[in-house]
Amino acid sequence: MTEVQSHLGEYIAVRFTCATVKDGERFIFISPKNGELQILISKESGLSLPPAAQFKNKVIAVAGLLEKSERRPRVYILFQRQLGAGDSQSNIFN
Repeated sequence: MTEVQSHLGEYIAVRFTCATVKDGERFIFISPKNGELQILISKESGLSLPPAAQFKNKVIAVAGLLEKSERRPRVYILFQRQLGAGDSQSNIFN
């Protein structure tokens, strides 16, 4: 069991550099370099988001419930307060 898997079912807060970004129909899929978890940002929730491509190589901070999925644990982002800039140098909101 990985460190991430040991926190399944818990509310977590993490900060990481976005290594993988995929722009899907309903979600933006983001993963850190180690690929141990996936962040799904809902496009249907009315969040004020930059284009998906702008997440690549940017530091973000996310908070949410870590859920089990078939491939790897996930956090669904549905509210603006769950998503923030990880630092002022490589900010997705600039």
